[in-house]
Amino acid sequence: MDIITSTKNPVIRAAAELKHKKLRESAGAFLIEGIKMTEEALKAGARVKTLFISEKAFKAGAGLPPSLRSLENHRDCRIYIISENVLSRITDTETPQGMAAVVETGAGGMLLHPEEQGSLRSKHDDGIGIFLEALQDPGNVGTIIRTADAAGVCCVYLDEACADLFNPKTLRSSMGSVFHVPCGRVTGKTVVAEIKENGSKVIAATPYGDSAYYDTDMTGSFLLMIGNESAGLSTASVDMADVTIRIPMPGQAESLNASAAAAVILFEAVRQRQERKSGAS
Repeated sequence: MDIITSTKNPVIRAAAELKHKKLRESAGAFLIEGIKMTEEALKAGARVKTLFISEKAFKAGAGLPPSLRSLENHRDCRIYIISENVLSRITDTETPQGMAAVVETGAGGMLLHPEEQGSLRSKHDDGIGIFLEALQDPGNVGTIIRTADAAGVCCVYLDEACADLFNPKTLRSSMGSVFHVPCGRVTGKTVVAEIKENGSKVIAATPYGDSAYYDTDMTGSFLLMIGNESAGLSTASVDMADVTIRIPMPGQAESLNASAAAAVILFEAVRQRQERKSGAS
């Protein structure tokens, strides 16, 4: 197998373009880095279109890692060995872990297209959903998706103003959870109204909430709304909520990071649900 050593190679240039949102959208693909992320993509049934492995990693492992060798038999997946400097050209981190892959959007658990949003909402019928409004930091978005995965959340909705799901920082911060939790970009007003119509409670997290989060019943189906890092939730979103909650903070900090706030609330819901389950058994 030949080794690609030029950053001007058309395949490399096409992969490098996926660092840019508009070009990701036009290509219908995004780039992931590292063995772990690639393994999670395969487990989720995502379509890996191209796999790049550095010459150093290929030689150290005497070929592909065992968990990825099935890709050698995939007709639609092209595998390239590349030099270290070429890998640095297409990846976003200083230490890209010897591997990168191009993945098709809309694959696996990720439901991103308008015609698939009905399927996304149906997953929320008896569980927990999260709606993210205008979160700008891709690290926050990725961390919330990872937390949602850990807490057993059934779906994550991102409004039009949220950071891109396929931003490299979002993907890294999710630690593979984008392949476990269905995520979709939605119109906030529409999805919240539909979820309410289906009988789920809508909970808005705000510093001025009426109730402390731990005094709120989260044992049934609900949608948690988390707002922008600095501005919080819009008035329109708060007005749509059935309940507004706050996290009491006896210290001097005025607020928590959006991902930290989401984690505190979600794991209170986990605690309540486990307590209810143990009480019923």
